[in-house]
Order: sequence, then structure tokens, then C-alpha cells
Amino acid sequence: MDVWLEKPIDLEQAKKDLLSQASTLLINEKAIDAAKQMQQLQQQWKAVGNGKHVVDQNLWKQFQELGNQIFAKRRDFFDQKHHAEDEATQSAATLCNELAALTQRDDSQINQVKQTLSALKQQFNALALPEKQRQSLQKQFRDALTTVQKHIDDFPHREKLRQWNELSAL
Repeated sequence: MDVWLEKPIDLEQAKKDLLSQASTLLINEKAIDAAKQMQQLQQQWKAVGNGKHVVDQNLWKQFQELGNQIFAKRRDFFDQKHHAEDEATQSAATLCNELAALTQRDDSQINQVKQTLSALKQQFNALALPEKQRQSLQKQFRDALTTVQKHIDDFPHREKLRQWNELSAL
């Protein structure tokens, strides 16, 4: 009979230990790792079994609340990650549009075009593009960059043509 009375105490202590581990996860671990480890702790909780109903329910509520906080932390991490990826994608598209617009500038602004081109390259390279869209956005930027570079390279020819047109107009 003494062995039977000790069993709920062992179960209670085992669950308190799991509760302590879950509490540590909330404080010390990265969101993704903490969520994975919490899932393992949940499996361990189930494996421990049931003890005294009132004590078990109280411990379960505490454990469940910690789990909810850990999973909310992971959800927040992914929400922030997706938001940052969306912003980077939008910024990349904007930079591609700005780059393409450089070809519309007047030839008298060719030095400004060169400076702006350099700044746009730096800004684009600094973006943390999402993996799924990285290649597509990089190709879009490279294509626009090639077009602008051709526009810059053709400037001397356009300038000579302009000068010839001015001379022939005299």
C-alpha cells in the first residue's frame, strides 16, 4: 500500500520537472527550437500518466499556458519573418522600377544617372530577399541594370548625334 501512495507523488514531481523545463524554454530558447522541444515535453507529459486529479489539473493548466506562450512566440517569429520578407520583396520591386526609370532621364543628367545607379545597386544588394523569390527578383534587377548600363554606354553616340544635328541645323 505504501508503494501505491508514493506513485502520485512521483507523477506530480515528474510533471513539475516538465513544467520547469517548459518554463526554461520560454526564457532561454529560440522560438522555433522552443516549440519543437515543447512538443517533446508534451509527449513526455502524456507518457507520465495521470496522478491526483486536482493536482494534475492545476499542473496541466500551468503547463498548457506555458505551451501556449511558447507557440505564440513561434507564431510571432514567423509573422515578423513574413512581414520582413514582404517588405524586402516590395523594396526590390520598387528598386527595379526606379532602375528602369533611369533610362527615361535626359542625357544632360547622365552623371546623376550613374550616381543613382550605384546607389540602387547598393540598396538592392543589402536586401534580405526571401529564398522563394530571390532568383526572380535578382534576374529582374539584372535585366533592368543591363538596360540602364546600355543607356549609359550609348550616351557618347547620342551626344555625337545631337552635336551633328545642331551643326546641320545651322
